[in-house]
Amino acid sequence: MKKLTLLSLFLCFSSCLFSQDIIITKENDTIKAKILTEYDAVIN
Repeated sequence: MKKLTLLSLFLCFSSCLFSQDIIITKENDTIKAKILTEYDAVIN
């Protein structure tokens, strides 16, 4: 039971740790971003 609780906590918090993205432009500029909303669209 203790292992299951620890596993559940780890899975919940691990998604929060990787929530930031880095956008690299064509001019090699880097932009740190955070996704707030997500839509089902294709960006070309």
